[in-house]
Amino acid sequence: MLDYTLVSTKEEAVRREDVMGKHYQVFTTFQIIKAISPAYGLTEQMLHEANEEIFTFGS
Repeated sequence: MLDYTLVSTKEEAVRREDVMGKHYQVFTTFQIIKAISPAYGLTEQMLHEANEEIFTFGS
C-alpha cells in the first residue's frame, strides 16, 4: 500500500481527524435543529432535503 500512497502520513491523519471532528459538530448541531424544527414550522420533507453525507475516503 505504501507504493501506491494509500497509507496516510501522520500529518494527513491528524488533519483528517480534525475535519471529522468538525463534521461531527455540524452533525450534532443538525440533530438539535431537527429536534426543535417542528416548533418553527419545518416539515419532514424540508429536513430530508437538508441532510448531509460524509465520505471519509476518495476524491
